[in-house]
Amino acid sequence: MDLYEARRQVLLRLIKDRFDNIQARFARATGISATYLTRMLKDGADPARKRIGDEMALALEEKLDLMRGTLLNPVLRSRSEPTGQDRGASAEISPSVPGNTDDHPAVFPVQLKLVAGSPEYDLEFLPAAGSAPLVFHESWYRLRHLDPARMFALTVKGRTMEPSLSDGDVVVVNTADTAPADGHVFALNYEGELLLRRLVRDEGAWWLTSDNSDQRRNQRKRLHEGSFVLGRVVLKQTERI
Repeated sequence: MDLYEARRQVLLRLIKDRFDNIQARFARATGISATYLTRMLKDGADPARKRIGDEMALALEEKLDLMRGTLLNPVLRSRSEPTGQDRGASAEISPSVPGNTDDHPAVFPVQLKLVAGSPEYDLEFLPAAGSAPLVFHESWYRLRHLDPARMFALTVKGRTMEPSLSDGDVVVVNTADTAPADGHVFALNYEGELLLRRLVRDEGAWWLTSDNSDQRRNQRKRLHEGSFVLGRVVLKQTERI
């Protein structure tokens, strides 16, 4: 189940449990048009389907007074964790994840499904048995102005960013920070390929550069209209000492 289908399932459950399965009541409570809501509730096989994006998910969480992440990252929530103040609805999508609490929010490892030329992407959350979530105290996020609901973890593959990032390292990506910044490392959708690169401003343009000294095999690429910044790398976890 991809992220957007998970959001749709949570939305259906909310409409059933909090609005007596009456879509018109949900539409009135949220200010969403009935037509737009109908499109959001269509399944993935319907070409008229409207995906529930991050901005819409966050807006609905605020309007419905939902717990953070209920719609933004629904697949991360426990079956036993309520989605609303009435505690009458739960996501029922993924098993409980130990350690993911309000005091110690977790960042979850994912694989990304990208499409060339599109800023949208799907997240496939990896099972804890294979890639354990990274858990930090809430003060770590707060002091850095980070929102754990807008972050995910990726495993580095290849040697392109050595010595800064090695094959097998784990990096945390902040998807709330997508503005290019000179000298910082970002996760990018480059023509449908996931890349971790350092952005450099040069000749009036942004370039994706490698930290590897072999520049012949790791030539820089220009950040063009068909490539998209997914988020800035804010932390790495490594076993290389």
